Amino acid sequence: MTALKLSLVGPDKTLVVNGEQTDSHGRFWSFKAADLASDTTYTLQLQDDTRPLGEPWPLKTMPSPSAQPEVMKLLCYTCAGGPNGFSLPGGREFFKPHKVRQTLFDTALAMQPDAAVAIGDHIYWDLRGSDSVTLRAGLIDDLITWYLKQIFGVFDRTAEIIGTPNEDVLTAIGDDQIADLYGTRFKSVPMFFIADDHDYFENDDADLGTFPPQSFNRRAHAAVAHLYYPAFIADQPASVGTDVHGYNRSFGSLRYGNLVDVPMVGCAGYLTVSGEHSVLFPKTVEDSLVSKIASDQTQHLAFMPSHPFAWTAGKWREWYPDVVAPNSDFSGLVENHLMDNVQGVLSVNAQKAVWQNGWWLQHQRLIKAIDNNHTRPTILLSGDIHTLGAKAIHASGDIEFSRRPIQTVLVGSVSTSNLALPSATRSLPAASPKWLQTKDLVATEEVNGFSIVEFKRSGIRATLLNCGGGPDSQLRDGTAINTT
Repeated sequence: MTALKLSLVGPDKTLVVNGEQTDSHGRFWSFKAADLASDTTYTLQLQDDTRPLGEPWPLKTMPSPSAQPEVMKLLCYTCAGGPNGFSLPGGREFFKPHKVRQTLFDTALAMQPDAAVAIGDHIYWDLRGSDSVTLRAGLIDDLITWYLKQIFGVFDRTAEIIGTPNEDVLTAIGDDQIADLYGTRFKSVPMFFIADDHDYFENDDADLGTFPPQSFNRRAHAAVAHLYYPAFIADQPASVGTDVHGYNRSFGSLRYGNLVDVPMVGCAGYLTVSGEHSVLFPKTVEDSLVSKIASDQTQHLAFMPSHPFAWTAGKWREWYPDVVAPNSDFSGLVENHLMDNVQGVLSVNAQKAVWQNGWWLQHQRLIKAIDNNHTRPTILLSGDIHTLGAKAIHASGDIEFSRRPIQTVLVGSVSTSNLALPSATRSLPAASPKWLQTKDLVATEEVNGFSIVEFKRSGIRATLLNCGGGPDSQLRDGTAINTT
């Protein structure tokens, strides 16, 4: 294929940007345009050396940092990945079909968001530290592994990714779970993708030691991101989260004039396991975030960590020590596994295998920074746990918020089906951590959905849209059935 170009026609000038080929077959191209006017709609057109390719489309740039927009509408969701079209007898499935997810997207886009953020788990292809694609489900596990290997192939973990047979495996997975799912629906909506555990081709299994990521997993995440996701607008130190191409894929920010700043942070790729000094993201990023929280450069701040504040599913890679124990008095070591049908209660008296107290200390430093800003509230928007809900945090450990509780939203998952809900994979639905005092603003439900967060000069309004599809629901088409 000849080289591609992108023309951008604005009200005052036209720019033509040469594309950068990002794969070895000429299917993937990226374009980096500079010197664009802020808050301006451009008409974009792809072309090769001889003719236009496809139809033109509009895309509007963000307001400048000093601009004073009156409103900004943000679409947020989590866990949109997963293979299409695979289900088990009796209607059991891990992931909703593409047509359900696409209807959900169309419902969200009809609300005309100014930008969209997908919070983690854009890819589900868990390698479990080897070349198997497994979910610890016995015979089901074996069937899924066999089926997916036949359809998509197997990685060679010792080889490079781009330019080897690994590239064909990677793009077969990415085409199915990203390109075929999204199509061109979001071409006029600026998009951001925050990485979480599955985006490194692993579930966060404590017993397998899948995190921190192995070398291959880091390279696989970077390759998918370079082919399929727009890069972050990074305001973190360049060396933190930056790939070999110079793009940041882990930490970034969405700034919309002086109205709102949205720092986005992945909590998987750079976590550490070192006791009291452990972090879910690097201290340099934390320090920058704390400074941002303390500042008043924007009227609102929306912090987006991939792992949620104020919910626990008993997983090891959480801010909190809660784990599913046999009973509330049990004080021994607990190693919960996916699909083990563990019976018990969420408890902090038991020892959660591999959990690090340093993660809680980082949580508390961030909570304290949010509470210390007396002039500007911060809303928390998170994903990962396959549920929809909103809470107010009134106390976190020994930190009480007598002046103003912290609002936190679990934004809703797109692809999750009945076998992947917390109550199915870990035997209990997601709940509030024992070390926090919270109040439900919107009841936590195991349903598909998304959130629209509207930032205005007068305040923040989060609208949570329930699209059904929970464990007892037959609603499967992705349309919104309830708004809170």
